[in-house]
Amino acid sequence: MTTVIDINAYANLVAHRAIADHEFLCDWVAADHLGGHDWCPTVLEPGDDYTLVVLLDPTGNPDNDRVAGRYCIGCGYHLFGTPELEPAPTPTA
Repeated sequence: MTTVIDINAYANLVAHRAIADHEFLCDWVAADHLGGHDWCPTVLEPGDDYTLVVLLDPTGNPDNDRVAGRYCIGCGYHLFGTPELEPAPTPTA
């Protein structure tokens, strides 16, 4: 289950809060990252909150939407400027 928290109208991006169901690395990679780092070493584990960024299909067909990145909460906060991040919703079975 995800909840929309922010929209970047310039690139048809939508950021959702999500809960990890498997282990993976934060996707943040850039030439100029926070504190001079060029990558984020955060490993997200099952149950961790993260920011899921989806590139929307311009035709409006949700089947063609694609994941643009999965970011730890720290990177998600800085990328999308959300002042307060609410806890991600508890998934329902």
